[in-house]
Amino acid sequence: KHEILHRSQHQDLPNIQLVDLKDELKKGNHSPISEKLSQAIQENLDKKELTLLLHNKRGFANYLICQDCGKVIECPHCSISLTLHKTPTGTNLMCHYCSHTQKIPSNCTNCGGVNLKSIGSGIQKIVEETQKMFPTARILRVDSDTTSTKNAHSEIYESIKQNHYDIIIGTQMIATGLDISGLSLVGVTNADISLNMPDFRAAERTFQLLTQVSGRAGREQKQGQVIIQTFNPDNPVLNCVKNHDFNQFYNTELQFRQEFNYPPFAKLTKLTYSHPKIEKLITEIQRVEQILKNNKIRFKSAAALIEKKSNKYYHHILINSLKPENIIPQLDLNPDWWVDRDPVSTI
Repeated sequence: KHEILHRSQHQDLPNIQLVDLKDELKKGNHSPISEKLSQAIQENLDKKELTLLLHNKRGFANYLICQDCGKVIECPHCSISLTLHKTPTGTNLMCHYCSHTQKIPSNCTNCGGVNLKSIGSGIQKIVEETQKMFPTARILRVDSDTTSTKNAHSEIYESIKQNHYDIIIGTQMIATGLDISGLSLVGVTNADISLNMPDFRAAERTFQLLTQVSGRAGREQKQGQVIIQTFNPDNPVLNCVKNHDFNQFYNTELQFRQEFNYPPFAKLTKLTYSHPKIEKLITEIQRVEQILKNNKIRFKSAAALIEKKSNKYYHHILINSLKPENIIPQLDLNPDWWVDRDPVSTI
């Protein structure tokens, strides 16, 4: 076991606060920026210090819904809603998996209704809201859409170091690697985005992400400030982040993993099958499941979180076995299968 017990120059760890977004709604604040975070940003602007906001969701809004029939506009090639993106040529709908892009329809394709509404907040909406709240602030957006060109990362980093911006708003790519003088405030707009993913490593990833982004604040001698917005302020993972309590998180998470027989107490192998025809997929999955049952192998079987991507259907089978090499040859897997030993993600 190896521990790092202090920061590189023995600086104080940042002061981390949790803001309950339920209370913000009760007060009538429907902005993605809470009152406390807004005040902290204004104070930082007055002091001419840099603010970093993490919002781990691309686009302008999460999806477009018909308020008449409840139909959500989905990608024609993937089983996921299309995300609103604002571009120089206008606002379009885009799929984050196959990159399908289409114009916003004037009416619902299901019922013909015209009451279409965008739901949720992507990073573009956070930027827009922040610009309205702080009209004189110099704001930089950092996500995969703004960093797709050659040398974009290095150019952005240099512009930040040269004090060209007051507020940086980005996805998880800004959580690590930034060592900027004057960056004293970090805000997380919604910590629940990563925390509620249906994967046994969701808590671990959230703890890592929030701890890493919090570490961007106060890297000089002045203590930094971190404000994390959430609908679940009593969540034990978030409180471990707040208290910089790695040991508490480690022990709690280890107990959870042991109770449900997850790694490191078990070895997982993820078998993924994809096929353009759902009937063929079902038949093949049932065939493999029966072999596993006959051999009394522990497994879980479920459609992928995004069941259809680029006109192909996906299904996962998780094998819980210390020696999967003993059973996999018996499954007679064809080239449409993928075998992932110790998978990073189960979804």
